[in-house]
Amino acid sequence: MFWKKTGNRFDETHPRLTDEEYLALFDWDVDPEIALKVRQIFADFGNFDPAQLRPDDRLAEDLKLD
Repeated sequence: MFWKKTGNRFDETHPRLTDEEYLALFDWDVDPEIALKVRQIFADFGNFDPAQLRPDDRLAEDLKLD
């Protein structure tokens, strides 16, 4: 899959996370299947590597998905 080049700052602040690491970042109980599906949807929509998305990403400010 092709992912957009995001620049060094994004790469530095968004290291690749495994699914387990990603799920551990939630401060509340979350259904893992739903959380990972939403992660994949945002990755597909924004053309990102899903491993670089984090639960606290802001759509407009961090991911430029406005």
